[in-house]
Amino acid sequence: DKGRMDLVEKDQLLAYAGGDVDATHRVGASIKSQLLSAHGGSLARFYVSILHPASRVFEKIERRGVYVDQDKLKAFGAQLETKIESLEDAITEAVPRRIRLKHAHDFKLTSTVISEVFFGPMGFRLEPQMLTAKTGKPSTAKAHLDLFSEHPDAGPLVKLLQEKAQAEKMVSTYVTG
Repeated sequence: DKGRMDLVEKDQLLAYAGGDVDATHRVGASIKSQLLSAHGGSLARFYVSILHPASRVFEKIERRGVYVDQDKLKAFGAQLETKIESLEDAITEAVPRRIRLKHAHDFKLTSTVISEVFFGPMGFRLEPQMLTAKTGKPSTAKAHLDLFSEHPDAGPLVKLLQEKAQAEKMVSTYVTG
């Protein structure tokens, strides 16, 4: 049990102690030669000049933390919320009018409504490329909808949905997370 090395006899411990150092040295030499020969040495230059220094910076941040200007963070959050509201309005406008009228009493962009917009007879009438395993209905997953980003009718809505998802991710990751 390597978690209890304090219980190992000292004469047995000496042989073990050198083994890890030796293995690390041998592997390091092999990796170094591969790194220097790969892509004409550009990979080694990337490691030495960018990756390694960056990892040291992130190590310091992990140990020391980082100062955050709370007022600017709140202002950034407010900007993102305003952008999300604007995108929601634009998304609503991009939904075919007949579908908006059908759901006028409580319009929310649920997966059912999204499916109706992209694949239904009142929507864009697109041919689904992916179906859900459980129901066999058209998938409303981001990866599936992204397939229609170049479609003349659906493309603008796909782009708006992508922008909204990015803004919401920024809020949850950097502002409220």
